[in-house]
Amino acid sequence: MDTPERFKDALPVLFRKSHRLLKACDIRQPNKPSTAEGCELRKIDDGDEAATMLGMMFSNGAGIRANIQRAHAFFLLAAKAGYPTAMTELGLLYCKRAQQLGDSSPKHKTMIRRTVKLLSQATDLGDPKAMVKLALLYEEGAATEGGRDLSKAKLLYEAASKHGYVEGDYNLVRLLTCFLYPLQDF
Repeated sequence: MDTPERFKDALPVLFRKSHRLLKACDIRQPNKPSTAEGCELRKIDDGDEAATMLGMMFSNGAGIRANIQRAHAFFLLAAKAGYPTAMTELGLLYCKRAQQLGDSSPKHKTMIRRTVKLLSQATDLGDPKAMVKLALLYEEGAATEGGRDLSKAKLLYEAASKHGYVEGDYNLVRLLTCFLYPLQDF
């Protein structure tokens, strides 16, 4: 299995920082879906970053077999420690699960609420990816009961753009030209 380019530089850092985390969690046990539960993150230097990177590897199947349950466990571990990237990735897992369930499922709203909560927390901590993903939910009307909130979406795109996040720039221009200030026919 090939490792995606974006993970190649991160792998040595991951292995150096997460050796004790991997030992404590024993990820080799195949029948234990929540292997990260019970790991004491506070005892591990940079453990939140390592847990997040492990979550991404399990989520994407980067260098290891993809396992969403294990990705969830590692993201949850780091998110509980207050790591914004983990909050964002966990929120995106919940969002993906909500899409799989469909609008008619009773669990759909619960998953969307979890997504909005996590992305809001990550946004408050300055994660531009969370800002863009939360803005998309406001734009689609999934983040609120009352439908679309384009003004909140605009503010979030602007905040992501100020952080230098290109996806924020793109979505801000798209929102302004398509919804808020559409081109007039002459």
